[in-house]
Amino acid sequence: MSESAASVAAAGDIDGVTAGNAAVASVDLAGTWSFTPAGRSTTSIKVPGGGWYKQGFTDVSQAVYS
Repeated sequence: MSESAASVAAAGDIDGVTAGNAAVASVDLAGTWSFTPAGRSTTSIKVPGGGWYKQGFTDVSQAVYS
């Protein structure tokens, strides 16, 4: 079994206690996301992109990504 296959197999056996702070999996979240600033209409935003401030939303204090 390759090292990566062994890691995947081991991750499936994790009981939530013995894993400690170790990551179980990794997910790439990069891409275009739906972005809804509080009190405004939905638009899109790039992730990663330096955050909403660097993408022109300089007066936003709360928003939802989906």
